[in-house]
Amino acid sequence: MILSRASGLCFPESPRWHHDQLWFVDIFRGEVLTYDGDALERVARIDDDISGLGFMPDGTPLVVSMRKKQILKLAGDGTTAVHADLAEVECSYLNDMLVDADGWAFVDAISRGEVGGATDGSDQIIVVDPQGNWRVGAGQLRRPNGLVLCDQGRQLIHASTTDKTLISWQLTKEREMFGPHKWAGTGEHTPDGICLDAEGAIWVGGLASGSFLRILEGGEVTDEISVAPHWATACVLGGPELRTLFMTTAQPGRLPVQKYPLENKGFLESVEVAVPAAPI
Repeated sequence: MILSRASGLCFPESPRWHHDQLWFVDIFRGEVLTYDGDALERVARIDDDISGLGFMPDGTPLVVSMRKKQILKLAGDGTTAVHADLAEVECSYLNDMLVDADGWAFVDAISRGEVGGATDGSDQIIVVDPQGNWRVGAGQLRRPNGLVLCDQGRQLIHASTTDKTLISWQLTKEREMFGPHKWAGTGEHTPDGICLDAEGAIWVGGLASGSFLRILEGGEVTDEISVAPHWATACVLGGPELRTLFMTTAQPGRLPVQKYPLENKGFLESVEVAVPAAPI
């Protein structure tokens, strides 16, 4: 049963639970927002489409400026500065991002913007160190999307939307990526944003299927939450006991959404689940 629903959004994405507060972005409006269960508050407005969110060890928020291919750091007054300039990365735009406890960032670089993303295996995951220097962590990928860390930061798992697969990589202390390994298939569901729970299962936004799935390694689905007719875009576990699954959803207008961005209607929905978030 859906517990709450916030509306008035365009295309929300990249929810993060940080310091007892929910953060997320509204991609096409370029807004970074927080939500306290009652009201939305705008933290920053950026002149670009924005996507992945994360936080440095000192709490400084980072956000992906998609078309300008930058990672921006946000000041308390909403102003921004460039943390990492990825303009030289060979891609059309950046997408989701994960920032680990030491300030290393993993960012999706997508080579084309059509619906479904690149199909020729030319996408990448870019690794950015805490000082903003970058390198290609993995290439020849097919639409990497949501990312999580597990095994105490030694394993990175990302969603491949095109291949309907969750893919894992082993990480070194220098964040070199070795693999890949198929962690689980997602069946008919095209995976978007993901999050990890304390039992090692991954909640997956099934995008066009309108469902959020809890998946075990190997592909067994233990739970499914329907938000149809909305798209299921991304999710995070948070709340007082870390058992609230916050879900960003959208009722799109004409396709592709990138061509008619402001026709979308977005929502923030939530539900209580049995297993809390994985410890950070």
